[in-house]
Amino acid sequence: MTIDEELELARERGYIVARESAHGRAVAGRWWHECFVARTPYIRVTPRKTWADVRADMEPVAAHLADAVPDRMQRAMHELCPTQRGWRVCGRGGAHAPSVPLAAAEPLAMRLSAIMRQAIANGEIER
Repeated sequence: MTIDEELELARERGYIVARESAHGRAVAGRWWHECFVARTPYIRVTPRKTWADVRADMEPVAAHLADAVPDRMQRAMHELCPTQRGWRVCGRGGAHAPSVPLAAAEPLAMRLSAIMRQAIANGEIER
């Protein structure tokens, strides 16, 4: 898949899936730039063999989430990844969940994207 095709798919989904490779880093970098220009959250799934790293970042929005929003993200993580190994963190700047089971990674990214975008639309942010 070309970078442009991957970016088009990311625009449709609201998150990017990019492996740790030169190509993946190029795609992820372009996606971050698009998120910065559009002032939307940067959400990335980095798949491995059996698990993935899921990150959701508010930096491109230049704002922090209101205090109640991280709790909604944490509930989504627990609901979609109840057996996740290791730690996960949710805060006003976004969320990070390493070691997410591969099958749950994209549904989690989709849910985090929806939660963060809804929070922005509802004004649940602080600049």
